Amino acid sequence: MRTNIKMSNFKLLAIVAFLGLFLQSCSNDDDSNSLNAPIITDFEYGEGGDHSTEQYVYKGSDIHLEAKINAEATVKSISISIHAHDLEIGEDEVDWDFEKVFTDEKYLAINPTFQ
Repeated sequence: MRTNIKMSNFKLLAIVAFLGLFLQSCSNDDDSNSLNAPIITDFEYGEGGDHSTEQYVYKGSDIHLEAKINAEATVKSISISIHAHDLEIGEDEVDWDFEKVFTDEKYLAINPTFQ
């Protein structure tokens, strides 16, 4: 009978020890998931066709956008939003916004160049 009591206590102690080791987490595991936000550098914009260095765009013309994206991990998408801030709409003009999400394979990389 004493053997059964000792075995029961040993099993209980073994289960508690196993659960204690199994459920313990390291602080390194928690910190590894935090990444810094990507940094956009060398941003260029201007009239589309000639890639000029002048930073303006004419109504009805193409626009050139280019930027380097420095990221610690693979970029999943790039979102572009173009809209007016406090501009008065003139005659024969329309208020508009442009938004697009790029998920092309060439952008799904670490440190891509958006163009």
